[in-house]
Amino acid sequence: MPVLDGYVAMAFGFSRRGFSEGKVSRRERIQRVVDALATYLNQHREHMTQLRESLRGSVADIDVASDLRLLDIVLWCSQDDKDERAGKRRNAWLDAAERAYEPDPLTCIAVTAGVPPELTMEVLDSWP
Repeated sequence: MPVLDGYVAMAFGFSRRGFSEGKVSRRERIQRVVDALATYLNQHREHMTQLRESLRGSVADIDVASDLRLLDIVLWCSQDDKDERAGKRRNAWLDAAERAYEPDPLTCIAVTAGVPPELTMEVLDSWP
């Protein structure tokens, strides 16, 4: 699932708050973006494969990211590079020095608040 935030909205010609505010219904705007992402991925599979392969040497776990997530990251960074604000210069991602990728360590935390009792880990683990 893509992260449909302000930067992705901007990449598709909406305002930064384009998924929250606007003349066209929120669902319609989101649907148009999701459809455009799906169309791009279907028409540019080879390009996405090349992008993934170009990252393989520096991002050991690149295969964990789906093509949709990879495209989402590219869109997000391209929009973030347009911004200049305190502590962040324009083109920070584009001009960043190459360095070894090190994923942040993650600690799994069980989320139990608001989860129906019948929705157990066994049920979640059995989903395709």
